[in-house]
This record gives sequence, structure tokens and C-alpha cells, in this order.
Amino acid sequence: LAPDLIFMIVAYCVEIERFSVRYMETIAVEWCKRGILTHELAVEDIEFRTASRSFTRKIMRIFEMKRRPTPKQQDYIDKWQQMNLSPELVEYAYHKTRDNANDQLSFPYLHKILQAWHTEGIRTVAEASAADAAYHEAKRKVPEPQQTPRKGTKEPYQPAAHSYDLNEIEALMKKI
Repeated sequence: LAPDLIFMIVAYCVEIERFSVRYMETIAVEWCKRGILTHELAVEDIEFRTASRSFTRKIMRIFEMKRRPTPKQQDYIDKWQQMNLSPELVEYAYHKTRDNANDQLSFPYLHKILQAWHTEGIRTVAEASAADAAYHEAKRKVPEPQQTPRKGTKEPYQPAAHSYDLNEIEALMKKI
């Protein structure tokens, strides 16, 4: 890498308070593999990294996380950012997840909610809330399933009436 790119890596790492030479080397190797060899491309990558860190910090605050996300959790957060989901929408899904998952945070469950909304074109909390209300209203209006007729008849299946007398059984039990 050119000296100005190495300097940019060092400056970025100082800005985010990651002073490890190993971390700087990781970025340099990644840039070489991805063909980031010009000043313009390096600026673009640093801006993306900065935005990503900012989004992650917002999500961590929403989720009340006291530690950095695990790599798997960070993958989910990165996917949400790539889907252009707002932190407010993620927060709404977070509360929905906690309500439906025993007050626990489940990244896979949360991701399924957000992925469904993304597929449906839902971008705001208002749209998500309206979609939820419509879903619950439709679910409430589902009619009771009707019994299907027995094979060879037109009458629905009816369980057979009991052929024993409960009073007689009770009398027998008292004798025992």
C-alpha cells in the first residue's frame, strides 16, 4: 500500500481508539484484497466503516448491550444496515421480540421480523404498526374450522355417545 493509505488507516484507527497494529494490518490486507488502492476508495471505505460503527452503537444502546456484539450478532446488525432500516424500526421490532420471546432478545427472531417488513416494503414504525394491527384484525376474524363430512356421508363426524352410566360407575367405585 502507498504511504498515504497506511497513514489513513492509522488515522482511522486512532479516531476509533483501536491502537492495535494487528487491527491496522487487517484493514491493510483487506484493502489490498478488495482493490482499495486509491485515496478516493480509501475515503469511501472509511466513511462506510464509520457509518457502520455509528449504526452499531445506536443498536447497542437500543438493546441495552454493555459489551460489543458477537460476530454473529454483528452480522445481523450489518444486514439491517444494508437493508437501510432505521434504528427506530429496529427498536420497534426489538420491543415486539421481547414481548413475544419471554422478555428475551433473540437476534434470529428479530431478524425474521425485520426481513419480513423489508420484503413487504415497510420502512417506518407507523407502517409496521399498521401492518401489525391489520394482521391481528385479520387473525381475529378467521372463522372456526368446520367439520368435514365423514367419508361416504353428508353428515359431519360426531363422536359416539358414551355407552356407560356415570352414576352406575360411581356406585361400583364406592363398593370397592
